[in-house]
Amino acid sequence: MILMLCKRFGTLLLLLFFLAPFYAQLLQIDCNLELDEGFAKASMVLYLHSEDPANYFSLEMPMHQDFEILNISDSLGPIKDYSINNGVLQIKTNSSAKRKEEVIKINGLFSGLDKESFAGATIAEFSLAAEQGTRVNFHASGIALYGFDSSAGFKGTIKNGALSLSGKGPLFARFVYSSSGKRFGRFVVFAEDIEDENNIKDAFERASELYFIVPNILGVEPACTEFPVVVLKDEKYDERINNYSAGTYVTGGLIVLKDGTLKKKIAAVPIILHELTHSFNAKVFAWNSSGTSWLDEGLAKFVEYVASKQLGIRVPNLFYGVQRYSDGRYEYTIEPSSDINALKHYYDSNSTFMAEWNTNYESTRDFGYAFAELFVRWYIAENDFNALHNSMRALAEVKNNVYDSHEFTRIVLEKLNVKMEPCKMQSEAEMLSCINTLNNFNPKIPQASILKLGLESNESMVPFDIWVVRRKNLQYKFEELHAHLIAFLEKLISTTEALSK
Repeated sequence: MILMLCKRFGTLLLLLFFLAPFYAQLLQIDCNLELDEGFAKASMVLYLHSEDPANYFSLEMPMHQDFEILNISDSLGPIKDYSINNGVLQIKTNSSAKRKEEVIKINGLFSGLDKESFAGATIAEFSLAAEQGTRVNFHASGIALYGFDSSAGFKGTIKNGALSLSGKGPLFARFVYSSSGKRFGRFVVFAEDIEDENNIKDAFERASELYFIVPNILGVEPACTEFPVVVLKDEKYDERINNYSAGTYVTGGLIVLKDGTLKKKIAAVPIILHELTHSFNAKVFAWNSSGTSWLDEGLAKFVEYVASKQLGIRVPNLFYGVQRYSDGRYEYTIEPSSDINALKHYYDSNSTFMAEWNTNYESTRDFGYAFAELFVRWYIAENDFNALHNSMRALAEVKNNVYDSHEFTRIVLEKLNVKMEPCKMQSEAEMLSCINTLNNFNPKIPQASILKLGLESNESMVPFDIWVVRRKNLQYKFEELHAHLIAFLEKLISTTEALSK
């Protein structure tokens, strides 16, 4: 308030003039984090605007609880009038002549961002409050970043170990950073207490050679060149993750695998690509907060199936058809991944639980995996990869969070333009025929134009030569046969020498 005294017509008048304050519209926030061990230096720039000129601006903004302000300034210099109460930052800019725009700069320190650590790879969380119309640009660097997930409406890119995100509305991001890790092809691997690193090297280098399967099937690809993977001893994996899976996609772009999975050597490759598919899908389904994962798992299982086909690995049939084969020494039987009667019952009872299914439901876990994969195989066989690619692009553009599983399923089926009824037929014979066709489905991997889901949406090819893949497979099988033959001969010689004595 300004107190002004003046004379008018010989009379002393007391005039009161109030400065015109305005609660400004926050147009844009630029936030830059420089990561260090245990904390992050932050510099934020807030761009304010008002339709009506104001002498100063007042701003209230929810702020991370573990944020220490070092200094705040505007276009006129340092700001002293600010406070943080109950997680809300209150700022009053410096007063001057009326203006429509102002820029506030905030420097400070964030702590408490780290949420979990695996073998040297740290998952951090960061959130920034903003109105739906506010543009938020986020950048993190300092320690190498390898993976991320973000809230709906945001696109991100990792380049040279730095993460950039941009979108409108409140930002919530998880990202993985580390100063360690070993590179094997397209993967940065974090492992501890692993006896034989050769298993890791062989599996991830082979998975890198087959990387092309994932983007060419999905038609989209994250804007990053490396993917973080943690390898845990089996008992530690069971303790920290779960006791029923060989690997899992955690969050923030991070994959976690059992050490025992990699001991399967070539058989580990489809599992790695399965989990990698989840990392891709996390960017497409950033808006899915419903908990259901049937399409995510269906796509990942389909990638695993195609990769297994490329490597000559046998996989169980879906719902119907026992497989029997021999390697010359033993007879093997592979049962279907779920029971055909369960599928019949699902349709006969008009069940809809697959719309809200996820892998946490132990009683329907096997059925759900099989049904989700059957759906994806059926959809691609009935339509084609191009239809899937177009649908994935449309799903990646959904901006608003969805919290209801049936609403998520409705949106997905609308984009795919199908019903959630794979192989639902008039008769049992027709159903079995449909399932049998899909069990023998061996699609040709398309050479597609891949949409990068980054800050700059551009398209590129992920080229491959299927004959190179097949030659590699033959080479691997020859080496495996050679190793078995050498082992057999060594055992035979050892036995002969023992008998001769």
